[in-house]
Amino acid sequence: MISNSLIKYFSDLSTAKKYFHMNIGLTKKGDMTDYEWYLLLAENGHCSYQYQLASEIHSKSQRQDRIVQTYKWLCLALFLGDLRAKEVCNFVYLGMTVEEIEHGNMLVDAWIEDKFEIQPTRDKSGWSSELRKLVDEENSDS
Repeated sequence: MISNSLIKYFSDLSTAKKYFHMNIGLTKKGDMTDYEWYLLLAENGHCSYQYQLASEIHSKSQRQDRIVQTYKWLCLALFLGDLRAKEVCNFVYLGMTVEEIEHGNMLVDAWIEDKFEIQPTRDKSGWSSELRKLVDEENSDS
């Protein structure tokens, strides 16, 4: 993984776990699986972990919506700047039905709308720097 800064990318999952334990106070989350950590970091806009989560879902998940979830996280990773996701996202897209693409796009839009919703008391301390920057820019224009 690329490690430009602690907030932008974590060098490995153990570093991410330490960061969240120390700075976000996730002491009750010590028994989380790697998948749960990927999901937590992905939900907080860390694009390298969105990419990792998509890979985990695609290769290991038995969920019926596996392809849609893979597509969602790859699109979000690309949206937030992980260029590795572009080719993989295009590859996944080619194997999807029109309905799956529409559902995936709806999930991407819902995630973005949720993050961009103005909530003054929302805790953004675990958010990636890319996500905070985009949200702050959008909210300052409003």
